Amino acid sequence: MAGSVSVAGAADGLWSVECGNKHLPVALLNHTKARVELNTKIQSVIQLPDGTLKLSTDSDGKAVLAGNFDKVIIAAPIMTNSNKQIKFINFPSELDDLSNRAVKYHRTVATIIAAKAVRPKYRSWLDILSIESHYFTSLSRIYPVLLIQSEKMPVFKVFSPEPLTDEQLNELFEDVQFKHVADWLAYPEYDRVPPKLDTFILNPKVYYLNSIEMAASAMEIDRKSTRLNSSHITI
Repeated sequence: MAGSVSVAGAADGLWSVECGNKHLPVALLNHTKARVELNTKIQSVIQLPDGTLKLSTDSDGKAVLAGNFDKVIIAAPIMTNSNKQIKFINFPSELDDLSNRAVKYHRTVATIIAAKAVRPKYRSWLDILSIESHYFTSLSRIYPVLLIQSEKMPVFKVFSPEPLTDEQLNELFEDVQFKHVADWLAYPEYDRVPPKLDTFILNPKVYYLNSIEMAASAMEIDRKSTRLNSSHITI
């Protein structure tokens, strides 16, 4: 075992929004009056003769959304272990798809537990990141801003490579009262240093923000130590 999970969040200026940090983007959305399409998967981007762009929910570009756009920003990773491939229609051939930029992402299962306590056997594991072969990789105490009724007891977060079974949870905790599971592909699986970092600019009108993940997979990248150029990254 090595490393302390809690140290990763030790910094000045940390905050939480009562009832959830999701209220911040909701407030920003209401302020800007931007249009949002929820539960809508964009599968293709179409360039029109006048240079404007259309977005479509099918790969053939037939089911288009209302409105023409000057720019498109792709702010979601393109993964080999998912179906998030975007087709480009009426663009140069090198933008037919993003398959040449797709990478494999690492599966992480986050389980939020409200329980009476961690069992004595595992109390020494709190806030420790494990590099040993085990069914979980970290166990930490968290402090929700507003507790629901079933969470009127300590709350813990467990990271694991696979969903935890009830038997494993009972081995870790006493008197489990609440469970929430988030199973997601968290970050790229790095096997080498890329010889060249990918560009943010796929086309003068199309930008791919997640190119930065091949350099550093964390949304908390320090802007003081990271300089972004229009076509490359310098760390």
